[in-house]
Amino acid sequence: MGRGSFSSDGSSDAGGARLALFSPPPRGNQQWRSDTKSYKTETPDTDTFPSEPSGSERQSGGARVSGHSRHSSMASAVSMHSSHSRSSSSTFQPGASHHPSGPSRPPQRYQIPDNQVTPPNKVQHLSKGLSSMELIRSGDHPAISDIRKHAADANRRLWGLKHAVDSSKHVPSEFREGFDVDITQVLKHLTTISSAAESLATGLDRKSDECESLRTMYSSQTMDYDGTRAQLEAERAEIRAERTRMLKFEADMKAEKDKDERVIKALQEQIAGKRHLWMQVRKDPEEKAMALEMLSRSSTPYTSVTDSSASPTPTGPRDWQASRTISSNSRPPRSGHNLMPGTHFGGPIPPRSVSGFAIAHSQRLNSRGGHSSHRKGTGRVVSEWGSPVSRGSAGSGRGGGNRSHHHGGPPTAIFIPPTPKTHDEDGPTATFSGKLTHLLTVVIRAFTHKYFGKPMPEVESRLRKESPSLFSYMCDLVYPGRGRKIGESHVSFLLNDDVSRPYLVERLLVQYFTSTMLQSEGWTGYEPSVDKEMASLSARLKDSSGAQNHSKTHERQAMVNRQAELVKQMVDHPKWAEFKNYKVNDHYQKFKKMVGPFLPPGPKSDVRDEALFDLFSIAERAWSVAQMGWESRMTYVYLWSETCSKFVEASHTAVNSEVPAGQLQARQMRISLVVTPGVTMRDDSRGMNIGTRLVRRSDVLVMV
Repeated sequence: MGRGSFSSDGSSDAGGARLALFSPPPRGNQQWRSDTKSYKTETPDTDTFPSEPSGSERQSGGARVSGHSRHSSMASAVSMHSSHSRSSSSTFQPGASHHPSGPSRPPQRYQIPDNQVTPPNKVQHLSKGLSSMELIRSGDHPAISDIRKHAADANRRLWGLKHAVDSSKHVPSEFREGFDVDITQVLKHLTTISSAAESLATGLDRKSDECESLRTMYSSQTMDYDGTRAQLEAERAEIRAERTRMLKFEADMKAEKDKDERVIKALQEQIAGKRHLWMQVRKDPEEKAMALEMLSRSSTPYTSVTDSSASPTPTGPRDWQASRTISSNSRPPRSGHNLMPGTHFGGPIPPRSVSGFAIAHSQRLNSRGGHSSHRKGTGRVVSEWGSPVSRGSAGSGRGGGNRSHHHGGPPTAIFIPPTPKTHDEDGPTATFSGKLTHLLTVVIRAFTHKYFGKPMPEVESRLRKESPSLFSYMCDLVYPGRGRKIGESHVSFLLNDDVSRPYLVERLLVQYFTSTMLQSEGWTGYEPSVDKEMASLSARLKDSSGAQNHSKTHERQAMVNRQAELVKQMVDHPKWAEFKNYKVNDHYQKFKKMVGPFLPPGPKSDVRDEALFDLFSIAERAWSVAQMGWESRMTYVYLWSETCSKFVEASHTAVNSEVPAGQLQARQMRISLVVTPGVTMRDDSRGMNIGTRLVRRSDVLVMV
């Protein structure tokens, strides 16, 4: 056996001599001696910090160590750990653990039964895990108890071994020195292991407290969850019951609606038949208008436009109070009359003065953009001459709409089929048709042929120089929307031709009459609310699509009747004469701007004065005819064919050719100029049927 080795009986072979390492210890260490005999056969799993030896051991061992310098390292190691051993003596005292010895187990936070089954979801898993969890404090944990037990056992064995070595006189010095170093290292490692075990015990206590808090919080949240779930289940049951009730109610309402619709449809058919029969029997337009007004009020949604209570104010137009007016019989003086400087037609208004009403009216017009502005999307150009030039097909409305038709190839005039008459010959339509025909074909045509049928070699150059805007307007009038260059040559031909020139001037006057005086624009300025309502009604009648599409005859006729009522209220007002004189004078000024460049220049021309006097008479007659058109309670459409379109016998009348109309159509003659429009009438007062009538054909010049 090598040097310094131990035998199983406790002896040592040092230098061939057997040394008794275990001398008889004191009586108090009998148990310790019996324990140390099995030192080599026991291998503890865990160690702890060694506790201090007993008093007798400290006296004997300590004195022996202090007597030899070779034990200084051992003494320093023992003294270094003595203070920590005293502070932890309550934890690491031998025999402190009451648990039986056995194989050590690693420390555990929780102990879960081995027969646990994984729950189907996270909530159940957490609930079952927390409920089956067994919390163990560090002081009661078997692993901690085993550590303390084995630490105490190792402490006794180390101190016993040290005491045996120190007490033996036969141990060589070299062995004793190595033994002291080994004992010191073992004590250090035992101290580290004990510190780690204590840290583990402290952490285990803290985690146990946290787990207890988690269990308490989970219990509280579980109670809240159960309450919320019960509340939601109750609400869901209520919602399902309410949904079932609503579905049943919806089905009942739908069935009731279908039943009511069938009843309403049957009643509407009966009412429509009775209304049609009543309209066929009654002939008085006033009675028909009253009946349609009642029908409109009961079936048309209420709006500020259809409100029949909107009427001219009792005080009359506010802008007329300070205006100077012309008497209804005032006319421009004939040539030869002595005129005072600054007078106009013998009236008190200066030639270029504007009354207070006219100023206010012009400001309203300027606020809307003026006459020279181009309006997008309307398909028309509003010129300074006050007459919109048609571009494409435009909807017709009350009092006359203008239509011109464009085609991809050679333009062809529209065909207006003649229909049976819808009113008696002495009715309002016949009266208006007769007055309109007389104004266009007799009054205006006689005026233009009298003053513009003579040769005028310088008329074109004068127009281009003095009134270029009028010349451009004439080019656009002949070829709408194609620009001045397209119509310039044709207008030049018409101006220089003595036969065509009077008809061209007539076209200017008739165009303004139909597009302005027969429209709501020509009646503006009476009172703001009336102007607004008239414009709104006209726009709704012209709009043939969209939300304002009034396809029912009684709806359209109700609006036409409302316009007639507004005009009648204006006529019955005491200030009507003033308003009429102002508007006649206003339209006369527009006529004068159109025909002025064609008249001889100079302020003292007798021909010019006489022509202006006759022109004022035309303005008065045109105003009277326009009033008849509004009061007739009918809708009139004014149709303008295109230049170069084909002549159609049913729609046109050639005024510059003696060839029969049938032959002109067979020859496919082209139109050189449309002088007057074709006029059609629409009657919506007949109940379910719409009455139509061709009032007059269009007068045209053909290319010969």
